[in-house]
Amino acid sequence: MPRGSKVRKIIEGLLRLIIMKQIKDRNSKIFDEILGAIKEIKYGEVVIVIHDSKIVRIEKKEKKRF
Repeated sequence: MPRGSKVRKIIEGLLRLIIMKQIKDRNSKIFDEILGAIKEIKYGEVVIVIHDSKIVRIEKKEKKRF
């Protein structure tokens, strides 16, 4: 298994644990949004903003390399 796939599976597992604890809904839109943001970017970062123990915003910053 390529390193990227292994890291991705670990991240997906951690996100599920964190988000499902908060939302308790396996078909969560928030989970889909976060995972979609991670899958869409090649270089960059995804920031999950939390306020009062709740996810309030997802920020995606993409870098372009030439």
